[in-house]
Amino acid sequence: MARPTKLDKVTVKKLEEAFVLGCTVEEACFNADISKQTYYNWTEENPELLDRFDQLKQSPILKARKTIV
Repeated sequence: MARPTKLDKVTVKKLEEAFVLGCTVEEACFNADISKQTYYNWTEENPELLDRFDQLKQSPILKARKTIV
């Protein structure tokens, strides 16, 4: 099966799910079956997507803080 080269909802969802779990960009790309270069191309072309992913990357940190407090 070929890797996706166009931004689609299914792939974005897979990336989002990985970032919520605290995955790195490399792990999220593996989960979504895209290359890191594709990820960086997409986020460069879609800054709002990068903002969303950055927010999701903070999710595990916030959950951990809430648990401790």
